[in-house]
Parts: sequence; structure tokens; C-alpha cells
Amino acid sequence: MFALPFFRRDLPALKGDRVTLRVPLTNDYREWSVLRGESRAFLEPW
Repeated sequence: MFALPFFRRDLPALKGDRVTLRVPLTNDYREWSVLRGESRAFLEPW
């Protein structure tokens, strides 16, 4: 599910020492799709 930032300003995020997990934003799609394409051969068996 993608976040709709115009509905909510305080989007939840989990922050650690070296990583931050947050809900995906629409602007994240292009970078995600490139990474998914590069990982396709590894991910297809799953």
C-alpha cells in the first residue's frame, strides 16, 4: 500500500542505528522498479 501524504503528515517510521523503515511513497516507485528488475533472477524462484 502506498502512503498518501496529503492525507497524513506524520507518516510512521521505525528508526534504528543504521536503517529507517517507512511506508512507501509514490516517488519511490522508479527506484524500486529498477532494483526489482536487477533482482528478478534471484527472486523468481520464490
